[in-house]
Amino acid sequence: MDNHTDVTYYPPRALDRPGFYETPAQAWRPGFTAVGEHNDELSLLGYRQVVLHFAACLRSGEPPAVTAADGYEAMRICRAIVDSRGKPVRLTEIA
Repeated sequence: MDNHTDVTYYPPRALDRPGFYETPAQAWRPGFTAVGEHNDELSLLGYRQVVLHFAACLRSGEPPAVTAADGYEAMRICRAIVDSRGKPVRLTEIA
């Protein structure tokens, strides 16, 4: 697996022919612009449950488990990681 997206499956080697595989290797790489049965990007990227939860909240009137403020804080932490370049960074310095 490369970068959590590109997958190559190498089948078992043929027992009677060393160095050969029983079937060819299979590679899969998602096309993030096309959603379909074999490339449901919302499922692949982990967003499916988030979207379903949000839709349920809209129907029920209940507040979502994660707020926009939670998302903002998560992005501040990501920004601190990028800005740190291996050095300490205070979250109070990140807007």
